[in-house]
Amino acid sequence: GVSKLEDPYLACGNNGVPHANSYYAPIVAGNIVTANYFLNTKSEEAERPWTFGHPYGAMLAYMSACPEEGCESVDLNAPIWSKVWEAGLIGGTWANGYWR
Repeated sequence: GVSKLEDPYLACGNNGVPHANSYYAPIVAGNIVTANYFLNTKSEEAERPWTFGHPYGAMLAYMSACPEEGCESVDLNAPIWSKVWEAGLIGGTWANGYWR
């Protein structure tokens, strides 16, 4: 697991490298942004699709600015991130609990 802020695995993409086909979303301050997570995995304990990408721990979504030409050259390990969403387990087990 990731235990240090300097860990290159902190940024999603396993090794902290942006995807070759990253998407640049042209937004400005005040725009509403929606993030959807879909992954074709299945939580065996929950017996239902899991759409966040991993079935354990808190769920967090971060965003950062990219230059107009795209995000491929951005250093994902730099302190550029802003948290835009989070959910944590309030009660129960992770598979069937109440997340908020």
